Amino acid sequence: VSDIMAFTREVLGVEAVIHHTAEVACWSVEKRAFVGRAEATSVWGTERRHAGELLEDALTQASPKIWDTIRDSNGSD
Repeated sequence: VSDIMAFTREVLGVEAVIHHTAEVACWSVEKRAFVGRAEATSVWGTERRHAGELLEDALTQASPKIWDTIRDSNGSD
């Protein structure tokens, strides 16, 4: 955990709190530190998925998913 927190501080420029529960192999990133930071959406992420969310995806081995809602001419999904 300390290595990941050091990474986010040194590379991403964010002081994020990260939790790891070894018993259930669960990682979580407190994403509040990433909100409103330009680097989180322009350098290390996108406006649709910021760096904190992408970091948590990487730690949990989840594939980042972004969904679009497309409406037809009647306004239906």
